[in-house]
Amino acid sequence: MLKSGMLPFSEPTLWRKVKEGSFPQPIRIGRITAWKQSQIAAWQNGEYVAEVRA
Repeated sequence: MLKSGMLPFSEPTLWRKVKEGSFPQPIRIGRITAWKQSQIAAWQNGEYVAEVRA
């Protein structure tokens, strides 16, 4: 996502946003880190609601 220019911020900012809950949590698939396309689209449209972690 970052290399393709889909997001308007740097990798450290991405991980800070993930940690604070203002960006969707990634999914680990083996050694690959990925995000659900539906969650990214919701975030881009201002519709993303962070999942509450216990």
